[in-house]
Amino acid sequence: MTADQRLQMMTKELNLTTDQQEKIKPLLESESQQMQTLRQDSSLSREDRMTKMQQIRQSTNDQIKSSLNDDQQQKFEQMMRHQGHGRGGPGGTPPPAGSGPPPQ
Repeated sequence: MTADQRLQMMTKELNLTTDQQEKIKPLLESESQQMQTLRQDSSLSREDRMTKMQQIRQSTNDQIKSSLNDDQQQKFEQMMRHQGHGRGGPGGTPPPAGSGPPPQ
């Protein structure tokens, strides 16, 4: 998903305020850029690349959580567990409860 798509999903699932969206969007964009750079770095082994991606994702998630209230933080944690940290997709883990049917 793009940073905008992720922000839209988070806004819907977590009922983000406009202020929260403005704080979170640059975090998602930065993460996306870092991930893209990492994917293009052929000097790293696959294992090193995956480790760095996990570190980037964890850092971004920690920063996002600092912008959320307690209830939103709990929902965010559930979203991350259900999504396998973004590794869903066809045949992947099901969406969080209450999110409705998957898009067609």
